[in-house]
Amino acid sequence: MTVVCTKAGEERETLEVLVADDEPLIRDSVAEILRTRGHRVETVGSAEEALSSARVRMPDVVIVDWRMPGGGGRVVEGLLADGAFQGRIFLLTGSITGDEEAVLRDGVERIGKPFSYLGLVARVEGREEG
Repeated sequence: MTVVCTKAGEERETLEVLVADDEPLIRDSVAEILRTRGHRVETVGSAEEALSSARVRMPDVVIVDWRMPGGGGRVVEGLLADGAFQGRIFLLTGSITGDEEAVLRDGVERIGKPFSYLGLVARVEGREEG
């Protein structure tokens, strides 16, 4: 575990984060704000890339878009089925349907679109604000 000390004297764990979203603006902006907080972030644009990366890197946190190519649900189910994955999963979605309800279990958390970047960071870092 790496600890980052901020200018304000705050200490927090540096997290390995995977951001999976097919929209470059969302993917890159989420990654950038997490990097400015000291986290190590990888970005991908499809479900296939997300599963491949997560199985190799075993990130602490996966942020996945529900409607990206290949399906965010496929990523969530693949990670939950992998007994080695111990990280947190956040599902980015604009609405909840029956299919989304089914994956919002076992610790999978929903972040509704549109979302607050500060709120997203707080949840990723375990502060549950926003």
